Amino acid sequence: MDAMGRVPLHPDVAPALDLLSNARVPAYALTNGSAAFAGRLLEAGGVRDRLADVLSVDAVGHWKPRPEPYRWAAGVAGTPADRMALVAVHPWDLHGAAAAGLVTGWVDRTGTRYPIVFTAPTVRDRDLVGVVTRLLALGREGES
Repeated sequence: MDAMGRVPLHPDVAPALDLLSNARVPAYALTNGSAAFAGRLLEAGGVRDRLADVLSVDAVGHWKPRPEPYRWAAGVAGTPADRMALVAVHPWDLHGAAAAGLVTGWVDRTGTRYPIVFTAPTVRDRDLVGVVTRLLALGREGES
């Protein structure tokens, strides 16, 4: 676990969170692990202060990809599920979020094909900045 705390964040994390902040869109982290541990990792990466909160499925009693954690996180954020997005590199996580009614963004860092057994993501890009940019564009389209 100590070694995990020394793994650097991808360089696109801080700029993507800044894009959200500039758009006045709060960002949350949702983990199957401990919120305290995830918070320490994010703090070590220099981005914890850019997040509204770090949430753990422990509060719900069900792990992702069940729908309860995603719906609970939307409730904590005070946002309808269909106006909230989950961004992840894990197709199983995106599949669970889609089943709970969330918009999804896949960070496809490896250029692999998305598994056809999972619900396709709403948007995808090779990095986090690209995914966030595409998600923010969806929000602007809905405002017109």
